[in-house]
Amino acid sequence: ESSTVSSVDTTETEPSAEESEEETSETRTETLAPTTPTTSYNTATFYHTPVLKAKKEKILTFCTKEVAVRDVRNMVIACGGEDDIWKPSRCPLGSDCLLSQDSTYRLCCPVFKGG
Repeated sequence: ESSTVSSVDTTETEPSAEESEEETSETRTETLAPTTPTTSYNTATFYHTPVLKAKKEKILTFCTKEVAVRDVRNMVIACGGEDDIWKPSRCPLGSDCLLSQDSTYRLCCPVFKGG
């Protein structure tokens, strides 16, 4: 009975540390190859935001701080902003909330309701 023992050399199956580093660096070089952009990048076009200016409307109004309705402390009564009228109404009977040329707020001004 004879038995044969064979030994297997494992040094060839596992790459050395130097060989694996070389392989990895080659792989990195291939995957990180620079790509060319398909279109040119223009920051002036890409980030352009138009500035919208609202036109100042000319509104015929006779309401000024001089003729506006006043409270018991002689203060004009504001009733809204440039684009809105506040609710509930702050104007007393016989007045209406109107734009004023000399105020940033709408003011309560006397109105005549003919009938």
